Amino acid sequence: MHLHVWLDPHTAPDIVIAPLTALAAEAEAATAPYEIETRVHMSHRSHRIPRVR
Repeated sequence: MHLHVWLDPHTAPDIVIAPLTALAAEAEAATAPYEIETRVHMSHRSHRIPRVR
């Protein structure tokens, strides 16, 4: 299972790690007896600062 989570620029990754871990554990339990590998990629959205060229 691959999750790509987009965080608000003001959200710390620490806040979402516990809920994502719980979600991954629930998904792994639901697919028993099969084994799945969970990967999580976290990104922040840019602040959208205008650039002068």
